[in-house]
Amino acid sequence: MMKVKLPSKTGIIDIIKVYTVTDFPYEKALSDLTIVGRRQKYYECINTFDIEVTSIHDGDTHYGIIYHLQACINGYVVFMRTIDEFQELLTNIKKELEINDSVHMVFYVHFLSYEFQHIRNFFQWAQVFAREKRSPLYAVMGGEFEGIELRCSYYLTNMSLEKFCAESKSCTHLKVKGIEGFPDYDYEKIRYPWTKLEWWEESYCACDVLGLWEALHDKFLDDTMATIPYTSTGYVRRDMREKMRENYKNKLIFQDLALNPELYKMCKSAFRGGNVHANYFQTGEILRNVHSYDIVSSYPYAMLAYPYPGEPFTKCNPKNLRVYLKKDIALLCLIEFTDINADTKHYPFPYIPLAKCGKLECGLFDNGRVLHADFLSICCTDIDVAIIMETYKFKSYRVCKLYGAKYRMLPKELRETVLEYFVNKSTLKGKDDYLYMKSKNMLNSCYGMMVTDIARKETIYDADGWHVEGDVGFPETAMSDKLSEYYHKYNSFLTYQWGVWVTAYARLRLHEACREVGRDAIYIDTDSVKFIGEYDGVFQEINRNVLNRIDNLDVKPVSGKNIMGIWDNEGIYSTFRTWGAKKYVYEKDGKVTVTVAGLAKKSASDYIQKIGIERFAPGLVFNEKISGRTTAWYDDRTSAENLTIDGHQYRLGSSVAIGQTTYILGITGTYRQLLDSRNPEKIF
Repeated sequence: MMKVKLPSKTGIIDIIKVYTVTDFPYEKALSDLTIVGRRQKYYECINTFDIEVTSIHDGDTHYGIIYHLQACINGYVVFMRTIDEFQELLTNIKKELEINDSVHMVFYVHFLSYEFQHIRNFFQWAQVFAREKRSPLYAVMGGEFEGIELRCSYYLTNMSLEKFCAESKSCTHLKVKGIEGFPDYDYEKIRYPWTKLEWWEESYCACDVLGLWEALHDKFLDDTMATIPYTSTGYVRRDMREKMRENYKNKLIFQDLALNPELYKMCKSAFRGGNVHANYFQTGEILRNVHSYDIVSSYPYAMLAYPYPGEPFTKCNPKNLRVYLKKDIALLCLIEFTDINADTKHYPFPYIPLAKCGKLECGLFDNGRVLHADFLSICCTDIDVAIIMETYKFKSYRVCKLYGAKYRMLPKELRETVLEYFVNKSTLKGKDDYLYMKSKNMLNSCYGMMVTDIARKETIYDADGWHVEGDVGFPETAMSDKLSEYYHKYNSFLTYQWGVWVTAYARLRLHEACREVGRDAIYIDTDSVKFIGEYDGVFQEINRNVLNRIDNLDVKPVSGKNIMGIWDNEGIYSTFRTWGAKKYVYEKDGKVTVTVAGLAKKSASDYIQKIGIERFAPGLVFNEKISGRTTAWYDDRTSAENLTIDGHQYRLGSSVAIGQTTYILGITGTYRQLLDSRNPEKIF
């Protein structure tokens, strides 16, 4: 046993006991545990686990060496230096408790994919569930460690460990980072299992498992180990499922709207996210006095304020597309255009994404959007078709497939749940940061769970590593069987096509604003538009229309003075510059903010604040410390082997080596050509 100093929220330095595998108080830590659950049972005991790894880079060889392992078992912290010690810890726990296939002991791991990659060769695995390769939600051991279950707490919280601990009421010991008196942890330092750690390095190790253990208690206020969801979205899914079950008709509607393979494929093809794009006429220009407006809760508003496909899709006459567009009918169509050209004179954001085109011939593109094509085909909703026909000119079109369904509002129980989250978020802001963030995350999850791929390929893990249905030796289950299974499950209740229309309505809202602002619009992103010129009156009129729509709703998206769907004035940027989607910088009230996908926001913003927005241009290098970017090298060996390092023996299994890397701000060659081809005359 040793003692380790830890910083606390109160500012007082705590000194805690930390045990080894040998002197760990197993009987005391594991006494009087209750068992919960029915079919699958669990010990009601929160435990956490974490590892520390040194990344070795030797020429073209990259691997990771575990030099420290730590766990917090029911509040007791234990340090280990090798996998053998971790196995000994689990063996001793199993001697104290009856852990088996029927009764599990759970350990939470923050970002389980990392730990799993390093320890997977040292254990047998009875069950691994993952959404995609290398990303397990949970993994259950077999063999001599049968019943030990690892769960990913990152998926449960959808937050970094640092943020989760900071926002949790129960957490006293925050992640040791930037705290006075505790030197920064050097992750680049080479350490081995035999390397003596400094006292502050041990503090880091202890806080990572103790802080997570403390923070997880917030999650178990209303749940047990048997009832807690595996993901953050699971909370919303559970709430909404229970609410929907209050009306038996909702299950009948769900089954009535079941999609066959053809319709499901069309819906998946028609689904796209938010509209994010830059006005290429202004890309790269340093602009002054740029206004910014955002839609309040755009996706939740779309769920409450608009109708959705409310009946089964049926075939429609393709020749009558324009007639159907004028009716109250949700359309799903596969359409072809010839000699199609974006009307950038009036709409500076081409609407058709290249990635969503089924076929395309002789195209000209604006950063992934179609400016021109001799021919293209695309599957889309009636909302998208109407926008395309408004913002493009074309020689002809042909509808290949057309399905229609009457529009109806979403079930009232579903809309009431969305509104409940919005009300909680609105009333808690500034009063209870933890509950506010919890409600905000749940509100944002309402849409996400609708577009979960209900017929996705199964991810499989075995002794040879990761596989996906369709790989050699792993035949794929027919889509019809997957759909049938989904629609007949007792717990299924969400209709995929509803999610497709949510984002379509959000894009429509954005388009309505851009239609009025025209070429003065500079940049759009899902629920926001940035522009030059005076258009406050335009947004006031749009907001009046929103309020009129809300007046006619039975579930009104309103909480006191907080109203979903209205455009909120975010102020004026004194300076703004963009180089395309998710690549922009602005200065507001003297503070510079950088938004670049994959670039650390704070350090990048501080850097541009120092060197000036003029330097924010293709070719600018953000070094390793500023970028926050890393590269991963996976070593996927299927069995462990012995290495001799500095006279010591080390068993190396599969691993991943992490290295910091630079980020170079850049644009594609085709986008550069487009920018170079702009008319040199002033647009405005």
